Amino acid sequence: MRCTRCTERRAVLRRPLTGAALCRPCFFFVFESEVDAAVQRGRLFLPGERVAIGASGGKDSAVLAHVLKELNERCNYRVHLSLLSVDEGISGYRDASLAAVCREQQRHGLPLRIISYQDLYGWTMDKIVQQIGRRGNCTYCGVLRRGALERGARELGSFDNRETGTQEHSKRGKDCYSERVKNNEDKEEIQVAKEKQIVEGGIEGECSDSGDRATSGQESVAVLATGHNADDMAETVLLNVLRGDVARLSRGLHARTAGQDGSVPRCKPLLYSYEKEIVMYAHFKQLDYFSTECTYSPAAYRGHARALIKAAERVRPGVVLATLHSGQNMRPASGVNTPRRGVCSKCGFTASTSICTSCNLLEGLDKGLARRKIGKDEVKNEKHL
Repeated sequence: MRCTRCTERRAVLRRPLTGAALCRPCFFFVFESEVDAAVQRGRLFLPGERVAIGASGGKDSAVLAHVLKELNERCNYRVHLSLLSVDEGISGYRDASLAAVCREQQRHGLPLRIISYQDLYGWTMDKIVQQIGRRGNCTYCGVLRRGALERGARELGSFDNRETGTQEHSKRGKDCYSERVKNNEDKEEIQVAKEKQIVEGGIEGECSDSGDRATSGQESVAVLATGHNADDMAETVLLNVLRGDVARLSRGLHARTAGQDGSVPRCKPLLYSYEKEIVMYAHFKQLDYFSTECTYSPAAYRGHARALIKAAERVRPGVVLATLHSGQNMRPASGVNTPRRGVCSKCGFTASTSICTSCNLLEGLDKGLARRKIGKDEVKNEKHL
């Protein structure tokens, strides 16, 4: 079967939405052009801004980093790219995915900052699961990861300053990383990758677009780019509907969300890209990524929404994007009370209550009264003696 775009080369895939058959070069061109269109249309970042890419080691962040670096050079975005990764402290899972992030950093030559739950909160996900059990893990991890990304993005400016913070932060990340993987069979390989990350990314690594890189080290991050795709956001819409969560129905579904009360704005360049095409792009480009599912995610409620969305997409192609667009256009009815954004009295970060959810959850952990749910359905997990 011939490619429907160039009509010359053999097609290697069919697009999930249109069914168009494309060869590899045409698929690369179309996929990257659509990401560029999303960036330009949504004005996700401006020339000279510092953009932190959330890097998990998975396919989405690997493709995001690769495409943004390509477009930054080809389309002259003139932004300064960095990688930001969160170490949740999940033995046997995060070790390998962080090793993939380090290899990704070496491939692109971008500065990398790894920030850990242990350093920020004094907890790891392994320790949290030991206390709360196997239910509600994603609630804790999601809340704490959002806070970690926010803190990491704020610190990234000082981390990139070669004359001051780089060596200190790199050493702290190295120590935490080495301690956690000391009994892992892949310790030697991961440690070598980590050492290279410290030298190449933290001290010598530069963005490819280095016109004003010399002065950018003291600038703060203007926007945090995450690898959320169309399937992810469609699942989020369905989850909020199933939960009856009016306050979150349309929040965070647009390509760029404005920062409030000093928080770092976030953007989603892959917002309108199908997960299937992201997987195929990573495969054809031979990108290095970690594909194993998180140890604690099989019991997550999101899995049911994912299965429903995928089943509907098979019956009617376009359901994913239609669900996303519906969520973007939803608004709470007049008279419905929605939380107002403010600042947490404990940590000083953005919150919809006087004390943010992150601080509430951590307080419960410290007291041995862990909370498995958030909001009106919140229940406390009894401490068994």
